[in-house]
Formats: sequence, C-alpha cells, structure tokens
Amino acid sequence: MTGRILIAGAGPSGLLCAVELAARGVPCRVVDRRPGPAGGSRCPTLWQRTLRVLDAAGVSVEALRRAGTALERKRFLIAGADAEVDLRSGDGPFAAPLLIRQEDLERLLLERLRALGGAVEYGVELLEVRRNDGGASRHGAGAPAVVVLRGPDGVEEAPVDRVVCATGAAGRVAGVTGPADVAPVGMRWLLADVSVAPEDTPAPGVEHILRDHAGHGGLVPLPGGGHRLFLALPDDPAGADRQPTPAEVVEAARRSVGVRLTGEPGAIWAVRPRSWVADAFVDGPVVLLGDAARSFPMPVHGLNTGLQEAAELGWKLAA
Repeated sequence: MTGRILIAGAGPSGLLCAVELAARGVPCRVVDRRPGPAGGSRCPTLWQRTLRVLDAAGVSVEALRRAGTALERKRFLIAGADAEVDLRSGDGPFAAPLLIRQEDLERLLLERLRALGGAVEYGVELLEVRRNDGGASRHGAGAPAVVVLRGPDGVEEAPVDRVVCATGAAGRVAGVTGPADVAPVGMRWLLADVSVAPEDTPAPGVEHILRDHAGHGGLVPLPGGGHRLFLALPDDPAGADRQPTPAEVVEAARRSVGVRLTGEPGAIWAVRPRSWVADAFVDGPVVLLGDAARSFPMPVHGLNTGLQEAAELGWKLAA
C-alpha cells in the first residue's frame, strides 16, 4: 500500500498542505491534538504572495477579503519623526496585504478541504514516529514508518509513508529531531486585542509602528474594528510565562508607546521570541513544516512562510 501520508497539525500550514494533496487526488490523514479549530485573531497579516498561493489552492480571495480588511500603509513614528510606506502594489485582488483573523483563515481552509473530501480528526495527538528498517512488520511490508497516535478511543499505531509535522514551534514529537529553542536575551513580546482611544486611533488600513526612548510597539487594525497591540518589553525571567493582566496591558501601552486604551483588552498573551532553523527539513519519512521547521522572532513571518512552504510541499508530495 502506498500513499499513506499523515499530517500532524491543522493550523494554516497543515490545512493548506492537506488541501494541495486533496486537490491532486492524494489522500492524507490530518490529525490535531486540539479539541477543535483555534479561536482568536492570533497572527492576522497575509502578504500578497501568500494571497496568490491561497487563491491558486482554491481558497476564494473574495471570501478572504469579506472576512478581512486591507492593510494599505505602515506609518512609522520614531522619536517625534514620522514616515509612511505604501504597501500596495497595483490594482486587483492582490494589490494590498490582507488582515484577517486566523480563526477565519482556518475556517476557510477547512471549508476548502471538506469540499475536496478531506477532514480533520481533532483531539488526536501524534506521540511518536518509529522508523522501520525496511523489513516486514505487523503493520505491513516495507512501511517507512509507524506513527503512534492518542485519541478519544485510546492509543493506536498506523503505518505511513510520510509524516508531515506541522505541530508548531512548541510541538515536540518522539522520534522527530528538532532544534533546541533559542530565546533572544532581554526581550519579550506582549500582544493583545484592544480598543484604542479615538485621539490615538490610526486611520483605517494603516498600521502604526511606534518607538521612543521608553519602548517599541505597534497597532495593527483588525477586521470588524479594534486593533492588535504589540509591545517589545524587557524580559522578566522570574515571570516570563505569566500572562499579563488587562490592567498591566493598559499601563504598558501608555508607558511604553503613549497609546491610550479604552475598555478592557480582549485576548492577551506574552511570548519570549525565539529564533532557530532545523538542521534539515526532511529526515527520512519525516518532513517539518511551518513553525516546526523554524521560528522567527516576528510571528507574521512564520505564518506567511509556512503557508508558502505548505503549497510547495503539497504538490511535491503529490508528485
């Protein structure tokens, strides 16, 4: 039996890889340890090349645009000086980057996968990849690997020809070689979905990058109103994993970049940025995809690079 492909991880990269395979008539099994699709805005920026990749995969650009909002310009305000960069590149559906909540991006990718006859098994975790030596086993002759999965019905083992690990930067699977995490010293990102006071609100379609002697941060407009706030703050090793309170977010925004918030922030999280690249993206039957292969200090680079890699990996596996 051939064509046994397992994709572990149903984030944007894993879903797009599955879509590319299904569009070419290649069956694959997609599992994800989460109980269901992720919620929240998470990383919202899709660049023009990524939009072209999604369009080629059959994900409607019009549906993406209805769920999102165009990002037309970046405005930099640094120590009292300011400048703007126009992000548009002509006319048409790919003229500007798109801001879309990641939950909506995953929904559209999942709809496309289902339309092609695919599905995701949520609540199923990849525990281990065992390489075979090429001999016969009780799972079948010559299966390059056996995966160990844990789901609602217990633990199972299954033969596979390929394992695509799209388990994210935090996903660690026995039998899959991954790099050690490296965290830049002295920095952490604070991110939150916020409402900004009217006098501090950027114009529609404009991202603000703010920097002065007190800190560095930015405001990204989100579909449907509100903004993604990001702040670069000094590291706090004693409490690096503690999530800030809403009051701390409001104070950090005022103190670091002079932005006044109204109401209570929505989703809040803090991360210590990591930067690494795996020694090899392909190791026998295992392929690393997206953040499982490398991690960028800025999450937006991970999302867009992961989607572009997924599109390329899909047709190559199918071939």
